[in-house]
Amino acid sequence: MSEYPKIVALRNDPEISDMIAQGRFLDLIQDQRLIDAANDPALASQIKKFDLQKALDYATRK
Repeated sequence: MSEYPKIVALRNDPEISDMIAQGRFLDLIQDQRLIDAANDPALASQIKKFDLQKALDYATRK
């Protein structure tokens, strides 16, 4: 999923990065680029397949 073109574009966008770094999450979720990516059916399908619990377990391992 991290190599999906719309995700790559968001990840490489300096304005998006600045919003995240500044904690401007309300601005972020209202940004049209993020909305467009979230509404993409192909991306939504991949997100549904994502195992969040497994990712959280991996991230919190010591």
